[in-house]
Amino acid sequence: MIKILPSVVVALVMWTAGTDAFAVDEAREKLVAEFTKTIGLEDVVRKSQRETERLVTDQIGPLLSNLRQAGCSAEALKEIQGIFNDMMKKVVNSWKPAEANRIYTLAIAESMSDEALKASISFYQSPEGVKSKAAIGAASAKMRDYINTEMMKALKPEMQAFMERIKVIAARERQKRQAE
Repeated sequence: MIKILPSVVVALVMWTAGTDAFAVDEAREKLVAEFTKTIGLEDVVRKSQRETERLVTDQIGPLLSNLRQAGCSAEALKEIQGIFNDMMKKVVNSWKPAEANRIYTLAIAESMSDEALKASISFYQSPEGVKSKAAIGAASAKMRDYINTEMMKALKPEMQAFMERIKVIAARERQKRQAE
């Protein structure tokens, strides 16, 4: 663990330094691409997009349940689910993995020297680096799970309260139309 720490500290210091001193040329682009491949950036981005999709699509259950309780017909629920699914596809696909990769790669290219990139690549390709990357991935997944679980816990009562307010507004609007 002590051997790993200096490499990680150096990489983090270089990464957070944020200097424009590192020019991006073809050789450097290849080095940065090797670094992002070594750390598994594409997998991270794909997992992030899948997780976003899962979280977003999980929202329809409580919504449909509330609408069902409000007396919405099966046909209407199916239609609402279709509309919701179309909307969520647009939301989930509102960001592009290739662009996320490009932004990350550019930030790395601007922040790390060639020497720091090479040292980081060597570290992450070493047995200790592979273990470190796996540990960071597992820790990130646990943190993501915690955040998502807490958000879903908070969302359920908020969605119910939201639907109750919608029902009140819809009833008020029906009364207005009937009075006209």
